[in-house]
Amino acid sequence: VQMRFYYNIDRCIFTLFLRKEESRVISDFKKIVSKEFKRNNLIYIDKIGEVFELYANLLVSENKKYNLTSITSTQDIVDKHFIDSILGFEKLKKKNSKIASLVIMDIGTGAGFPGVPLMLYDQICNNGKAVKEIHLLDSNKKKTEFLSLLADISFKFLGKNLITIHNHRLEKFELVGKSPDFFLSRATGDI
Repeated sequence: VQMRFYYNIDRCIFTLFLRKEESRVISDFKKIVSKEFKRNNLIYIDKIGEVFELYANLLVSENKKYNLTSITSTQDIVDKHFIDSILGFEKLKKKNSKIASLVIMDIGTGAGFPGVPLMLYDQICNNGKAVKEIHLLDSNKKKTEFLSLLADISFKFLGKNLITIHNHRLEKFELVGKSPDFFLSRATGDI
């Protein structure tokens, strides 16, 4: 079994060869995502399972280099990163049905949470109705390097670039152009 990871560094494509017992873990990952989506009344499409599987594998493999998260078990990645990132925005959309084509800024995004999972979910499972573009703001250079890798995966799956990465502190950041419609943040200090 082989799985491809697409990295932006020097435009190389790395292929990861997995043993049979490791491929079982991968199919288990999609089962967990599917089960948790169903439990939380979220739409599940195989493509979201695939992209979240790549995201999780990249997160875990690059975590040693970038110190992205302390959450690395499969179940916790699904529940605490992917599901939690999506649910808040989905609840907001249910309360305000006029939300459409938003430009979103995720402040202190770290490894892309909550912005990237909710953008991927919207694009893949809701036909891109709510998220037009997402800006990811983080002051940590290593984390924005990881986000560049993630943006490449997103582009490959969606066929369009919806992610803009900013390596700045919020206090010193000046956005050029139109201001985002919606700001979100998770696990940041006082703003």
